[in-house]
Amino acid sequence: MNHMGAINRTLLYGEGLFETLRVYGGRQVPLLEAHCRRMARGAEFFRFPFSPSAFRRAVEEGLQGISEEAEARLRVTLEVWGEEGPTETRFVAHAAPLRGTDEGEGVRLIRAPFARSSGSPLLAFKTTNYFENSYARQWARFQGYDDA
Repeated sequence: MNHMGAINRTLLYGEGLFETLRVYGGRQVPLLEAHCRRMARGAEFFRFPFSPSAFRRAVEEGLQGISEEAEARLRVTLEVWGEEGPTETRFVAHAAPLRGTDEGEGVRLIRAPFARSSGSPLLAFKTTNYFENSYARQWARFQGYDDA
């Protein structure tokens, strides 16, 4: 809860959206406006309050934590707050260095032991309801693969 009693619906229910942006040296972020539009479409679909200028501010603040020379990924998460439904949103940015594979190394994949519901409206958006995906990846790694 925050000081006003609103609950974090992202934490409690997985209600939220995210975008992962590729950051090149010099803190260059290609396709920034495309990422903003995609998140705005998701926010409109789920009826989450959304501010493009607040999204851009979160990106700028996140970029400040990345050195000028670094290549990184920047995840911007739209947290959803409210009692009975979404009434407020906040952005959280998290930067991490890029970890690549050696050229020609490849990635070892395995089919997950379960299928996702192709009729789910969540599949059209990058939602924070990601547990199914992270579980499949953990399962694949336990099997000796990189991802499922």
